[in-house]
Amino acid sequence: MRFLDTELLPKLGPDELASIHPDLEIARARLTDIKSFVRQRMNRLRGNDLAGLEHRTACCNECLQDALVVGGQDVGDVVD
Repeated sequence: MRFLDTELLPKLGPDELASIHPDLEIARARLTDIKSFVRQRMNRLRGNDLAGLEHRTACCNECLQDALVVGGQDVGDVVD
């Protein structure tokens, strides 16, 4: 949304801005919901959801956060 606000929207005329305004309001509201969901999920993962599963939990190579609990085997046993 920041990219839209700083780069694209300033280049639109009044009629174009008026026509997309309702869609932007919906997108902004939904983005808040998504951020809230992600924050709650990450808090649960950091808390109890992964407790005792560290030996079977794979880490994301991009963000370096725990990302996937591998079922029934140790992460080190997985062969590419």
